[in-house]
Amino acid sequence: MFKKLTISKMLAIFVLGLFISLPYANAQYCAGGPTSVFDSNVTNVTLDGESQTISHTGCPGVTGLQLLLEKVADVTPGNDYDVSVTWGTCGGVYPNAATVWIDWNANEVFEASEVIGTWTGSPTVTMVYNFTVPDDAVTGTTRMRVMQRESGSLPLDPCGTYSWGSNMDFSIEVLAAGGPGSESVTYTLGDIPTDFNQPSTCPETMTITIPEGDNVIITGVDVSYSMTAQNVAYMSEQRSRISILNPGGMAEPAYASGVGTGGTYNYERLGLNIGEGVVGGGDIIVQMDAYRTWGNTAPNNGCGTWYSRVDDGTWTVTVHYDIATEGIVAGVVKDAATE
Repeated sequence: MFKKLTISKMLAIFVLGLFISLPYANAQYCAGGPTSVFDSNVTNVTLDGESQTISHTGCPGVTGLQLLLEKVADVTPGNDYDVSVTWGTCGGVYPNAATVWIDWNANEVFEASEVIGTWTGSPTVTMVYNFTVPDDAVTGTTRMRVMQRESGSLPLDPCGTYSWGSNMDFSIEVLAAGGPGSESVTYTLGDIPTDFNQPSTCPETMTITIPEGDNVIITGVDVSYSMTAQNVAYMSEQRSRISILNPGGMAEPAYASGVGTGGTYNYERLGLNIGEGVVGGGDIIVQMDAYRTWGNTAPNNGCGTWYSRVDDGTWTVTVHYDIATEGIVAGVVKDAATE
């Protein structure tokens, strides 16, 4: 005997089935491609990016979707590039249709608005397609699909399955848009203790997120904070310095110190070069190393806030960055001025 379904259960099942059937729900790139390795085939693809180049030679043919994601070209929004494609053959010569797409919005769907170039005819023909990266292209890694379909006609279905031809996916890294910028963060997780050591065994860190990409460099770091000396400790006994922990980052060359007896001393340093060796942007990890030269009596020895501390809510770091429009070579901005 079948169990009866209530109206609410039937509705729930219907809604779940509708969601699962949506074409872009839990989207992932479709496949498609040829079922034969013979005849029509993409025989060359070349795309020079800012610092990485796609260079591929075809033949013998491959069935289905050929994933060539290890081949990457990096591009910058607003800049122009050329992709060269040779619509060729590994055997006989027959009429073809072909299309190149780049998934600029990174939704894992190759849309009509993302077509870079098309072709119809008989191989072998090399076409060069010029394109401009949209200003609103999603930063990060996406895909370029190159499809050649023997006996096909435009517009091609990027997910289509057919007998002869090619279907190749390459990686496109969309870099952050060009120009300078800055990001600031203030530490608000409590007072930062000082140690009776150099360097401190109880440093604190915070993370500042800037745009990510091989063309992002740090041009300077500003820091400000207040330290309070109390319980007979002096401001002149305070020591502190800032470090960037990312690869290529470094610590300030010397510790800063206060002046005077008990009280609160305000620190500010602008334009530090401690991050100029960091390339790639993303999460920048900044460390506060604070210690004191006096005050080590138990139970307040070692790390603590009894004698001296960095006051909560006063440690602010601003990271200034620049995004090169022509990429970076060996950690140096490469632009029209250095060409």
